[in-house]
Amino acid sequence: MKAYQNATSVDPSFYDAHYNLGLAAYQTRNLPLALAANELAVTAKPTSKDARYNFALSLREADYPADAANELRRLVTEHPEEARAHFTLANLYAQQLDQPALARKHYLTVLQLNSNHPEAGSIRHWLANNQ
Repeated sequence: MKAYQNATSVDPSFYDAHYNLGLAAYQTRNLPLALAANELAVTAKPTSKDARYNFALSLREADYPADAANELRRLVTEHPEEARAHFTLANLYAQQLDQPALARKHYLTVLQLNSNHPEAGSIRHWLANNQ
């Protein structure tokens, strides 16, 4: 992580360094650093699906579910085929934001995009119990 931090201090617009620093910080549970690095990665490359997704995950883990949902909504608007973002957004709506109708919409989209999603059984169970 120190090498990535050095690289970003030399070149603040260095997307790859911000992105990799954000990943490493997230994996080591350094959420303040993950938030900052992922936000800078998104700023450096706003079209990056991975940077926006990782920023949303960092926001979710740092207990900013509404902000995480905002990032995920933007991601699925720009990339409607992004199943992992729909799944994470559905989970936020179902588990933290108490918006089951929105969770349903995104869970159904996950199943449309990938009927064999690893969590397809759990999604179907949730859909059956939350009509």
